[in-house]
Amino acid sequence: MVNAAEFAAYAGENLEHWRSIEGQRIMHSMWGNGTICQVRGKVETLEIHVQFDQPVNGSTEARRFLREAFNGVHIKEVSLPDAVEANRSQLREERERRKASAELREKYGVGSYKDDAEPSRLDSILQKLEQAARLSQEDIDWLNARALWPVLAKHYELIGRLASAGRCWRQAKQPRRALEITEGETSNPSVLTMRGGAYKDLGDLDSAENCANIAIDLAPDSYYPHNLLGAIHYVRGETKKGDDCFSKAIELGAPSHSVDRTIRSALEQLPKSEQRRAAEYLVAKDRIRYAWALKYLK
Repeated sequence: MVNAAEFAAYAGENLEHWRSIEGQRIMHSMWGNGTICQVRGKVETLEIHVQFDQPVNGSTEARRFLREAFNGVHIKEVSLPDAVEANRSQLREERERRKASAELREKYGVGSYKDDAEPSRLDSILQKLEQAARLSQEDIDWLNARALWPVLAKHYELIGRLASAGRCWRQAKQPRRALEITEGETSNPSVLTMRGGAYKDLGDLDSAENCANIAIDLAPDSYYPHNLLGAIHYVRGETKKGDDCFSKAIELGAPSHSVDRTIRSALEQLPKSEQRRAAEYLVAKDRIRYAWALKYLK
């Protein structure tokens, strides 16, 4: 026998599940054991008739119950056909798996992600991280394609690639986390550039500029800190200074599309009035290249 309330939760609104217990045994808290002799009616008005082994209040007639009596208090236990028991066990295992999956996704900050794959690729990846196992390149590509930045950030933290981890936390709109995991870093130009970007996200432009300048001193041939510095100047409204930095970044190898993406991101940080001024500047400079800026002029 199984707990009657557990069976009722499994059966729910499924009439066939309820009808499957005809002929099965139950245990009542007051009247002892009996046999379900009939299940009839629609699921919302279901009647379960039980013939008890011993007379109830002197009567040998079957007693009628509504399904609400299967609450584990009145009707405490019920036996199930083998097929139903196997299916119920599978359902319970599936509920437990889904609960564990939901808890793990919440832990890694991707509780809202939904997928229909079975077994879930995401759950498999999260289990790897739980076991401190390195992700494969295929896993990383899969996460990137779905913008699951918190999971990628955790992976990069695990293998010590803090600049990459910080970039993912910034993509996840959690720049403070990017700063937390790199607190005290003063000698790695990649990490410093990332930290500067996080400070820029938070509106702390002085700290962002300081990080960019230190990164330039440590890695004068890298275009990344110059790109960052250009964005900082744009956010300040210093478009000419920003363009000088972007020109230096391109001179050092920055792709023009990377620079344009940085400029676009900088404009998104500006107040609306400043967005229009910057957009007018860009469109006047190159209407085709900066056609995306026209939306700020409407």
